[in-house]
Amino acid sequence: IRQQLQAVNDAGQEIAILTDTIVSPSTQSAINNFKQQYSNARHIQHDPMSQSAMLEANQQSFGKPYVPDYKFDQAKAIVGINADFLGTWVAPTEFTYKYTQGRKVDKFKDMSFHVQFESHLSLTGSNADLRAPIKPSQEGAVLVALYNRLAKKAGVETLPESKMELAANALKMTADELWKDRGKAIVVSGTNDLNIQLLTNRINALLNNYGNTISFKHASRQKQGDDAAVDDLISDMKSGKV
Repeated sequence: IRQQLQAVNDAGQEIAILTDTIVSPSTQSAINNFKQQYSNARHIQHDPMSQSAMLEANQQSFGKPYVPDYKFDQAKAIVGINADFLGTWVAPTEFTYKYTQGRKVDKFKDMSFHVQFESHLSLTGSNADLRAPIKPSQEGAVLVALYNRLAKKAGVETLPESKMELAANALKMTADELWKDRGKAIVVSGTNDLNIQLLTNRINALLNNYGNTISFKHASRQKQGDDAAVDDLISDMKSGKV
């Protein structure tokens, strides 16, 4: 197979290594060594439950294409929007441990307040203080409405808002709680859509959550799949380039 790989490389054709997310330094080192040996080789990572939109949003917003460290244990207000972080989203074991630390009844500190907007009942939603059912088509409108309520409190420009009927009371309560606990809040969306993730970033930035409850200092490497790179690979395979 080495001869075949070398022949392909010498002919100017590409060699693709397709894997799931690689977190092992030794495995990554082996892949890097392979790419050094075959100059036309590239490595593509694919996650069946992709967070590619979040990575791209964080690249655009902060120049850091990673899943950040969510400090649920330090958050006073938590808002999940179709993000089942206790059940299926990104790192539920890690998030559950942190979440439970902030939910303990303690006379020396307040328990965190958790609001969940979601399109189906999840494990996370069933643990929320306030659960607001929404249609999948309403997620973007909910985020815009939430952002606008916070923007008005901050005295900054709002965004054009949808006229569809939303959970007004839940949105008002959520905005009030987030504004009261700005710098100590977390807003997450589990939807793999770039615009949704960019808007989620704007909300967290407006609340001054970055550097406090959300940090890139110890960013997670658990989700590195790149949907665009996978699409490019499929096209190149179909054309015979790879």
